[in-house]
Amino acid sequence: MNAVLLFLLLGHVVGDFVLQSRALAEAKRLRASALAHHVGLVLLAHAICLLPLLCYATWSPHLLWLVAGLVLAHAAIDAGKAAVERRRGESLRTFLGDQALHLVTVLVATRLAPVRDANAVPAELQRAAILAIAYVLCATAGSAIVRLVLARYRLPTATAETATTDADGEPINTARMGHAIGVLERSLGLTFILLEAWAGLGGIIAAKSIARIKDLERRHFGEYYLIGTLTSLLVTVAVGVAAVWALRHA
Repeated sequence: MNAVLLFLLLGHVVGDFVLQSRALAEAKRLRASALAHHVGLVLLAHAICLLPLLCYATWSPHLLWLVAGLVLAHAAIDAGKAAVERRRGESLRTFLGDQALHLVTVLVATRLAPVRDANAVPAELQRAAILAIAYVLCATAGSAIVRLVLARYRLPTATAETATTDADGEPINTARMGHAIGVLERSLGLTFILLEAWAGLGGIIAAKSIARIKDLERRHFGEYYLIGTLTSLLVTVAVGVAAVWALRHA
């Protein structure tokens, strides 16, 4: 596994997913200041995530200019995405296209990086980076993908805010609960894949189905639930298989 690619990719996922809230993602479509804030966080993420390379590998000061160029390219891609979303709205296509372009810039930066002996970075640190990337993608990028897929199949009664109350009459934000369940589901599923306990994925689906058994009787909800669950499972399996491959080659 190319250690330069690994730590540049880690910097991207931390900056674009961990350090970027949903509110910031929406604000940067409308305000240049929000985009600048996001770009600053991406630069910070790269600076932190490249520390293993700076400590263990042989590198040229030109690496700093390369990272600056990578961050500027990130800003340009996000500005283009914001312009598209202002006209057409948010969609899975723009999300995937945006991430594909970011991946291309990371690959180009890896190719041009003035770093020698990159694999001198301890294997334990490389494996930790692989696991961090995998769990972040499952938890955050997975949530975005599921949300954008389900946005095309809104149920007539679906609401994003409080849709029910607890025994004391207090409102319950079902959207946040669903988001948290999805994050836990994909994180647990990824853990099962890494441990090669594939049967655990069936247990997750069974547990979700039991919890929703009454809702599944509602017309169209079963299909809606199945689309979301299978999308979430697809993301988990794709990331898990890639992580297993990367760990074997670290």
